[in-house]
Amino acid sequence: RAAPSRSSNTKRRMPIRMPINVITLVYPPDALAKGLEGSVVLSFTVTKTGETRNVHVVQSSDPVFESAAIDGARQFKYQPTLVNGQPQEVDGVVTKVVFALDRASQQKQSAAPEGSDASHTPDR
Repeated sequence: RAAPSRSSNTKRRMPIRMPINVITLVYPPDALAKGLEGSVVLSFTVTKTGETRNVHVVQSSDPVFESAAIDGARQFKYQPTLVNGQPQEVDGVVTKVVFALDRASQQKQSAAPEGSDASHTPDR
C-alpha cells in the first residue's frame, strides 16, 4: 500500500486540507518484486483551483519510489485554501508518501492518508 500523510505548508503557515480525490498510487514493480518498502517526502504548490504543480522530491528512502510518488502527487486534488473568501495558491506544501507492503497477503490494499476520507489504492 502507498499513502500520503497529512500535508503541511512550511512557508505561509496556511492550513492545507487533505486531497479530496480518490487516486491510484502505483507501487513500483521493481520495489514490489524485491519486497522493498520506503517513503518519499515531496514539496509542491497547490493552485487556486486545488491542483498540484511544481512537484519535486525533498527526501527519499530509495530512488525506486520517487517517480511513483511524484506521479501520484500530480493527481492530488485539494479543496482550495481560502483567505477572506478568495482561493489562494499555496507554495511549499510538503507531504510524505509511504510505500508499505501487506506482508500477510501480498495483495493490493486500500490505504487512506492520515486524517482523510480520501482513499488511495496502490496498483501493482
